[in-house]
Amino acid sequence: MKKNMIWMIIGGVLLAVLIVFLVLILGREKKGMELTPMEAGSDVILPSEGNGSENGSSDDLGYVSNNGVTELIATVETQEEADNIAALYGITLKSFRLGVAVYETTEDPHEVIKRGEENGWPLISLNHVYTISPIEQGFDEVSTIPESK
Repeated sequence: MKKNMIWMIIGGVLLAVLIVFLVLILGREKKGMELTPMEAGSDVILPSEGNGSENGSSDDLGYVSNNGVTELIATVETQEEADNIAALYGITLKSFRLGVAVYETTEDPHEVIKRGEENGWPLISLNHVYTISPIEQGFDEVSTIPESK
């Protein structure tokens, strides 16, 4: 009887250790899946900081900038295509992975993008930062039952 009790305790402890281990591992994987393009030390330029857009376009999102170096992105098929775009625009290719090229420039990013549009070059855009805003608490009371006459 005591042997069974000891094995149950050992089994319970092992199960608890396994659960803690899985929670830690899954927690790390979840952190690695964050939807932010920023690296440590990067800043996010917010629309209120004057990124040049006043008409509600997609440029109203924040974008990645670090010490005056702004990130631009483009979708490309190959490393060679990514290199060619960098040469056309006169910008630096920072990385290429899974069809996305990330570039850096110290120029005004809006001017770089405009130059490409005017010359008919492949499209590039700001490396936008997308965030999820917290849901505001509370609801407006709305009646869904039609009033009877």
